[in-house]
Amino acid sequence: MKNVYSHPIATGGNEIVLPEIQRAEQLPSTVSFYGAERVLNRYCRRTSEVVPGNFSWQHGWCCQQRQEIDPVLLVKEPVIEPSKTYLVARQDEADYLAANGLRSQAIGLPFVYAEPLRAKRIPNSLLIMPAHSLQYTEHQWKFEAYANQIAKIAGDFDRVVACVHPACTSKGYWRPQFEAVGIECVEGADAFDLNGLVRIKTLLSQFEFVTTNMLGSHVVYAAATGARVSIFGEYAEYQLDDFASSEFYNLHPHVLEPILHLHSEAYVKRTYPQFVCQPREGIANRNWAAIEIGVNNQRSPAELSKLFGWDRASIVKRRLKQWTRAVSRGPEQIVKRVMKRGKQSV
Repeated sequence: MKNVYSHPIATGGNEIVLPEIQRAEQLPSTVSFYGAERVLNRYCRRTSEVVPGNFSWQHGWCCQQRQEIDPVLLVKEPVIEPSKTYLVARQDEADYLAANGLRSQAIGLPFVYAEPLRAKRIPNSLLIMPAHSLQYTEHQWKFEAYANQIAKIAGDFDRVVACVHPACTSKGYWRPQFEAVGIECVEGADAFDLNGLVRIKTLLSQFEFVTTNMLGSHVVYAAATGARVSIFGEYAEYQLDDFASSEFYNLHPHVLEPILHLHSEAYVKRTYPQFVCQPREGIANRNWAAIEIGVNNQRSPAELSKLFGWDRASIVKRRLKQWTRAVSRGPEQIVKRVMKRGKQSV
C-alpha cells in the first residue's frame, strides 16, 4: 500500500506532523467513514480487503444516555436493517441493541484501531477544536466572540492551534475569526478523508491541552490520547433549524430535540462538570475515555479477520462453495448452450 504519510505543517519552533488528506469519491457504508476500512486493513495486516455489506460500524462516541431515546442514535444510519450486524464500542451498547432485536457486537470504536504517526507531544501546547458543522447544516454560533476569548488566554501557552472542520472552512466558520486574532489553523477531517482517523488521532497526540466549546466525540478522543481536556468559552448551542436539511433527522424527527439536549451547555455542566474549566486547568481522564470508546473490547487482528471472513479458513470455505456451485451448474450450462445452438440452426 502506498505510503501517504508525513505531511508536516510547520510554523514556529515545533512541527505538527499529519498524514495528507485523501478524499474518497463515495462512502459505501459507515465502515468507510473517516478511513475506518483502511484502518482495519492496516491493523489486520491486509492490503485492500472489503468489509462485507452486512456489517455497520459505529463511527463516533455515543454517551449511554442515548439509549433512553432510540436505537437509531447508536446505529447512526438513516435506516436500521435487521439483517446487519452492528459493531459498537461498548458492551452496554451491544446489549441495548440486542434487546431491540438487532445483532450487535462490542469491538471498540474505529478510533481505537487507528495507529497515529510518530510525533512528539508539544509541551505547553493548546489545540482548539470548536464545534463543527456538516455539509448539510447551518449555524449561527458566536464565532468572533469565541475567537476573542481564546485570544485572551492564548498567552498562557507556547503553541496554540485551531482545528477547523472542512465543512466549516467552506462556510467561512471559525478560520477567519481565529486568523484575525493571530491563531494558527489546521484542517481537521471529514468522513470522506481516507486518513481521517489517523489524522485526528495524530493531531490530538501532539498537544498537551485540548479545549472546545461543545461536547462531542472529540472530547473523548482527546482524553483517550492523554491530553488535558476542557470545555470553555462561548458555548456553541445547536438549534432545531440547524438540521432542516438533514436526511437523518428528517427521517427521525422525534430524536432531534432529545439529542440537542444531550449536547446542550446546561446538560454538559450538569453531567460533565469536571471538563468545564479554563483550558489551563484541563484534566486528563484517560481511563474514562478508554471505557467510553471501548478499548477493553478491542479485538485482535486474527479475531477481526475471522469476523469479516478475511482469514484463511473463511477464504477456503468461500472458494470451495463457489467451486461447488460452479460444478453443480456445469450440466445445466451445457444443456443451455446446446439448446441455444439448436434454436440458431433451425
